[in-house]
Amino acid sequence: MQEYTENQTKETRMEDVDFYEKEHIQKAPGLQVVCFRISQEWYAAEIGKIIEVIPASQLTPLPSAPPYIVGITNLRGEVISVTDPKVLFNLERVEQTAKTRIVVVSSQKVETGLLVDEVTQVRDVEQEQIDPPLSTLSGEKTFYLKGEFLFKGQLITILDIEHIIQKTRFRQEEN
Repeated sequence: MQEYTENQTKETRMEDVDFYEKEHIQKAPGLQVVCFRISQEWYAAEIGKIIEVIPASQLTPLPSAPPYIVGITNLRGEVISVTDPKVLFNLERVEQTAKTRIVVVSSQKVETGLLVDEVTQVRDVEQEQIDPPLSTLSGEKTFYLKGEFLFKGQLITILDIEHIIQKTRFRQEEN
């Protein structure tokens, strides 16, 4: 744009305006999540925390484990525990089906699996679409949640993988 001296008027003429010169608006980065069903509710986890999704048929029961640890699985030679979020969230248990999966998640080199009833899709979620967890939820449950968003009228809750791993890791160190 043209600089004006004291003697010139600050009248803007069309030929002086650079229509391509725009302020760059800093947009909050979006979040890419994997969506899945646990019981009759829909949840998601950040894709950066997910290592892979495997069939639940590879699950071996673990005697004397806390109730939310439903077993262990072998992931390329490494044994990892599998957490059932239904127990953490006091949800109705449903029978495993062909769609049941273990979503293997990681945080700070600690891995665990989450037993889910169905993995459906990967979604991009804009930061402004994410709301905090509902205030009507119990304190214990909100510890495991990051936020919620609506997709086609369906409420999807984003899990806080860090806190879930912290819970399972803390309990394993107690035993």
